[in-house]
Amino acid sequence: MLQSLRGSISPNVELLVVVLITATCACQIEAAPDYWGNLEQGPYGVAFAPIELTDASRTFGAMQRRELKVGVWHPVARESSVEPISFQHYIEYFETRLDAEQLDLPTARKQWLQRLESEDARNRALSMTTAASVNVTPIAAKFPLIIYAPGYRSTSTIHIATMEYLASHGYVVASTSSVGAIPGGMTFDSAGIEAQVRDIEFLIATLSNRVDVDLSNIAVVGFSFGAGAGVLAAMHRNDIQAVVSLDGVEGMAHGFDLMKAATGYNPANLRASMLRVGRPAPAQADQTLYRNFQLTDRFWLQIADTEHLDFVPSATFAVAAGDSRSASSLVAYQFSTRMMLAFLNAELKENPPLTDSVNDLLTQYSSLLEIEIQTLPSDANPPAASDLYRKLMDAATFTDTLAEFKTYHSALTDLPLLTEGQFDAILNAALGREAPSEANAIAEFWRESYPQSALALSGSGDVLFQLGLMDQARTAYESALQINPRLIYALEGLARVNQRSN
Repeated sequence: MLQSLRGSISPNVELLVVVLITATCACQIEAAPDYWGNLEQGPYGVAFAPIELTDASRTFGAMQRRELKVGVWHPVARESSVEPISFQHYIEYFETRLDAEQLDLPTARKQWLQRLESEDARNRALSMTTAASVNVTPIAAKFPLIIYAPGYRSTSTIHIATMEYLASHGYVVASTSSVGAIPGGMTFDSAGIEAQVRDIEFLIATLSNRVDVDLSNIAVVGFSFGAGAGVLAAMHRNDIQAVVSLDGVEGMAHGFDLMKAATGYNPANLRASMLRVGRPAPAQADQTLYRNFQLTDRFWLQIADTEHLDFVPSATFAVAAGDSRSASSLVAYQFSTRMMLAFLNAELKENPPLTDSVNDLLTQYSSLLEIEIQTLPSDANPPAASDLYRKLMDAATFTDTLAEFKTYHSALTDLPLLTEGQFDAILNAALGREAPSEANAIAEFWRESYPQSALALSGSGDVLFQLGLMDQARTAYESALQINPRLIYALEGLARVNQRSN
């Protein structure tokens, strides 16, 4: 677990050095496809299972359902006699997607093959033999489940090398392309990222029926936009134990603002351990990430002089097809993917200890990459916000439980443990019990947690009104209306005050 790192790596910043050189790390253990880029084959073979799913709970434009073209990579016995598929098999499967007619660059073929420099390279890429076979029965064992979320408008084909690699090391990996909420393609807004979050949740629910899935060990891996969706999914679901961000939007100022506007954004619910590997981020994004994700262990590796696509197998795929790419891109992908596997093994399999794997990797790559490591353990470990909320609502009195809330809250920085909707429900329950002193304590805690909230000020007005303090109630309602002139609760409260005063 991440805690094991604290004795060997500073909780702030340690710098491992130097300059990129034109070499690769000679760490290959067993043969694997060339497009893996010298990543070592795990103890298992790999099978690919294409699955077309329908989510009847959501519409898509004129369609009364949302169709998902899903790929599942799962471990199989190494001695399987089934021939592996060609890369063209993947391209043809992911070629058609729900939003294909609306996008300028919709397809796997255009999005992936056109990155190659020549027609010869594109033809070689299609004929490459992959690590995966089809129509192979899963092993009679259970493996952790990883949902792999592609980047903005991307197809799953971009990440095939990584997903095959993880499956060979004992993971069931599932992915569907990045498709927005409506026809026209993924949109860089709340509706877009929420659509991808719901795709992640739908995959978890659907794949829970697989005989080879261990539902007690679930992780989300996301690249770029997909990483933001992975973090949000972990805020929605407490069964997600780990999140891996590959140069994700949550570490970028504009992307983090997008996430904060999404439904269900609540850092108090994020308890999954988090690894982020990416380019050096702006200082403000760095601070925002750590300030808001205080209840989880955070482990951030920033690699200097890297590009966005260095964290996916773009360069390794191109080189395998005969194109040239920089050695730095190859090494950055290789290192970040091995680090991801070490993190997932520690979090989902608890073996080997993460500190051992990290030290080994840093020894191998310290002469090849300039890597900055930041680790921050969780600042506190309160119960889940939903559990605390239920505890408050079920309590005979709010006093003791409220004191417990404040103990946790004091250990955090600008991180409310409850949503405003939960505060509102608790306050109304106290007012309904005609317990104004408790209600007043709740209203004060609400204002402390959300100092710019018009709703919290209006709630204070309700408490003061019940106490018969009309002048103070009027001031609270008027203060709320200065923030939000249309807040109906404050308008109604002010009308009650005026009626009582008259």
